[in-house]
Amino acid sequence: MDPDLVREMGKVLHDRLKAGAPAERAADLDARWQAFQDMTRQVDEAVRASLAAVPADRRRLVTHHGNLGRFATRYGLRVEGVLLRSASTEAADPSAREMTRLIALARERGVALVVTDKGQRAPSAETLAREAGLPPPLALRVDNLEKRGPASSWAGMMRETGRALGEALSR
Repeated sequence: MDPDLVREMGKVLHDRLKAGAPAERAADLDARWQAFQDMTRQVDEAVRASLAAVPADRRRLVTHHGNLGRFATRYGLRVEGVLLRSASTEAADPSAREMTRLIALARERGVALVVTDKGQRAPSAETLAREAGLPPPLALRVDNLEKRGPASSWAGMMRETGRALGEALSR
């Protein structure tokens, strides 16, 4: 969820592939590495542009899992709370006490949006949004890619996340 980290991982892969490749493949691997770097920079710029118009007071979120944290940090969003403290299933839904705390936190800190993981049931997120007076949760694909569609690649997933958050937070 952070293009700089993606480039770092890509660099490790590039270097290892290049070290084990025949000399005649070096130029091709270098060209592919350059194209990869260019693509990640373009994605970064696109996400920044999608979120540029979001006012500072609308950049606070509660998320389903902590998996949006790096994205939020990179793009100036603030994760004020996390519904599920575990990366496991809905068995980790917050207790009544924790839900009460999250509702109060959302109201006190001016949370603008609850974000869930697309494809997962999120009754606790729906309850939180309703009780805190927020719009319905925004479901995003941040844990895995779609088989088809705008979030079927890393670049598409990042762009779609930026676009959807930019739209939802600008309302």
